[in-house]
Amino acid sequence: MAAKKSNWSSCNLLEPMPDGSRLWQFSVSSKKVKLSGDLRVAVGENPPTKAVSKDWTDLLSRKLNIATLPPEKVFLRVVDLPPCDQDELLPMVEFQIEDLSPLPAVQTVWSAELVPGSTGSEGNQTVLVTIAERSVVEERLEELESVNFLADRVEVPLLRELVSSEPRADGAHIQLVQGGDSVLALVAWWFDGRLVEINSFNLPDHDVNRDVLVEKINNVAWSGEIAGWMPGDPACYLAKRGDVGADWKVALA
Repeated sequence: MAAKKSNWSSCNLLEPMPDGSRLWQFSVSSKKVKLSGDLRVAVGENPPTKAVSKDWTDLLSRKLNIATLPPEKVFLRVVDLPPCDQDELLPMVEFQIEDLSPLPAVQTVWSAELVPGSTGSEGNQTVLVTIAERSVVEERLEELESVNFLADRVEVPLLRELVSSEPRADGAHIQLVQGGDSVLALVAWWFDGRLVEINSFNLPDHDVNRDVLVEKINNVAWSGEIAGWMPGDPACYLAKRGDVGADWKVALA
């Protein structure tokens, strides 16, 4: 079913970080959304109760709390579906979720959204499916509830940087994200104005894993050649988030 429109007056987004968490605060008006606060919350500390808690005043001034999951905690799938109305999208994905999910469907939660600007053959629409283990989501929500952060929805913000509002240049768009003791590689494959595949590889930040990542990306490229969506020698576009070592970039050159 199509989501009912809600009138929000403010929004909080709480994102886990290696050294604690980060609270983004937004004010919402009828015409725009404006960043109103950016607070770092140290490990062992709680976000300010007044900013995130919900009480009777929420009936008059609605507050949207968004919980986030680290991208390494989700599985990503790209699906081509025939054109349909928005309220038909989720039922169409649900019909395939057993095949898409690496875990039994009853052990997962999932979401699906259209990829802007990506159109497949015969006018098919490209859909990004995000799958997470149910226990991981429940643990995250319980953790936030203990600090009075009652989440209205769960997001993976980093994925927004991979799925842009416009088609990307042909090739592999690689984003390296520095974690506490690991590096996450998110790889989006775009060809002919269409997102055809997306992968995530979370590897310990050790020298040997530079070559392991290259091997994993090459294996995807080889599979793409067999499947017919991968041309020879695709271009690669590299971006980094956090203090990622320069040798990762050298390995991917």
